[in-house]
Amino acid sequence: MAASLPLGLWSSAGLAADRPKRIAVVDWALLETVLALGLTPLAATELRQYRRLSLGKTLPQSTVDLGLRGAPNYELLLTSNPDLILISQFYEGMRGLLEKIAPVASVTTYEPGSPALTLAKKATQSLGEILFLETEAQKLVAATDKTLQAYREQLNSLGGRPVYAINLGDSRHFRAFGSDSLIGGVVAGLGLQNAWDGQTSYSASAPVPLTALAKHPEAALVIVGPVASDIVEGIQRSRLWSALPMVRENRTVWLGAHNHFGALPTAIAIASEMVQGLKRLAHG
Repeated sequence: MAASLPLGLWSSAGLAADRPKRIAVVDWALLETVLALGLTPLAATELRQYRRLSLGKTLPQSTVDLGLRGAPNYELLLTSNPDLILISQFYEGMRGLLEKIAPVASVTTYEPGSPALTLAKKATQSLGEILFLETEAQKLVAATDKTLQAYREQLNSLGGRPVYAINLGDSRHFRAFGSDSLIGGVVAGLGLQNAWDGQTSYSASAPVPLTALAKHPEAALVIVGPVASDIVEGIQRSRLWSALPMVRENRTVWLGAHNHFGALPTAIAIASEMVQGLKRLAHG
């Protein structure tokens, strides 16, 4: 089951007749989905970091920053007086403390063996049910499918290349996004072949040497931020980096800073940047 609520939440809190308005969110994937459904969260976690991401710029300044996702400020959360607290399965360990403040709803965002993009759609629909925004959730899922289809048609005319989608760990290592990650799901949704065939367990792989990119020298390379400035400076001085076929032959696309554990809004944003970059490569 994608979402779980304390028994009797609706009747005891009176939410069946009146959707929750003061919502606190711990998980970033849920945060961006709530915003996409048209709600402004009362409070959320690690907002200084979140606002550095591409989607973070849309977060209103009125949302209270609760501090770390793994250790939110419970006193501040209590004084914020939320109607509902949203968490993912990653934060179930703090449920007991959170339930002393307000009702808690848990939505699964990632799990081993489940395609991340498919699970993101289910999570969106679950949030729609919890927040009485089923129509908005259905529209977001449909818009995602429609957008990926349109982008896929644009790329069909360019001819296919396998694509490495990676994040740079340092100037000599990278993390690859496999088929079970959200970014890998975007690659597949765009009709592209993922050049990375190693295991990722729904996140990026453990850092591997840049030399592994030579396994598919014909591939295009898509680098998903954030990437620290010192890493960029390091690879620009790296002979190893310059020798990679996809770098030497200008088949590299740099994307902005995104949440690697994001939801449908992140998927759409990454797809948009990826398609624009690949089209630029195709047209020289």
